[in-house]
Amino acid sequence: LDEKGSLRGVERPDTDDESDLKEWFLENVDTNELRDQYSPIEDDLTREVYTLLHSMSHALMRTASGQCGLDSNSISEYVMPSIPAIFLYASSTEHFSLGGMHTLFKTRIHPWVDETIADVQQCVYDPVCVHEDGACHACLHMSEVACESANGSLDRRYLVGDDRGRIPAFWESEYV
Repeated sequence: LDEKGSLRGVERPDTDDESDLKEWFLENVDTNELRDQYSPIEDDLTREVYTLLHSMSHALMRTASGQCGLDSNSISEYVMPSIPAIFLYASSTEHFSLGGMHTLFKTRIHPWVDETIADVQQCVYDPVCVHEDGACHACLHMSEVACESANGSLDRRYLVGDDRGRIPAFWESEYV
C-alpha cells in the first residue's frame, strides 16, 4: 500500500510492531463496505486491501487442485481484509476433501505458493490482460459458487505488478 502511494492522508502503521500493524488494519479497513458483494467498494483503502487479498485467494485456489487433488471449484474462500487474511476451505464435507486440504497446508505449503507465484506471472491473454483493469476468465476467475464476491474486485496486477510502474508487485518472482 505504501509503495503504491495508497496511504496518502492516512497515518502509516509501524511495520516493525506487529501489534500496531494489526490495530492499523482494524481501524482503517471498513468492513461495512463489504456487506453487499454486488456493490463497488467505495473506500479506496478497503478496496486496495480487498482486491489484493481476493486476487491472492483466487490464484491460490487455482493451483491448489493440482497440489491436493480437489477440483478448483470445490475449494471456497473467505476474505478477511481487516485482519488481513484469507481462508480457503473444501466446500465438501467428505473426509477425503478435508484430508486433502489438511495435507496441502501441512506438507505442501511452500511448493503450492511457489507454483502459484509462477502460474500467475503469465496469462494466455497477455499483454491485453495485464493492461486491463481487473482480471480475465483465464487467469483469476473462478466459478461463482466458489467465489464469495462473484469474481468482483480481482486484479492480477496487484500480484505481479504492471510494466508501467503504477502498481508494484506484491509477489516478487524469480520466474519473470
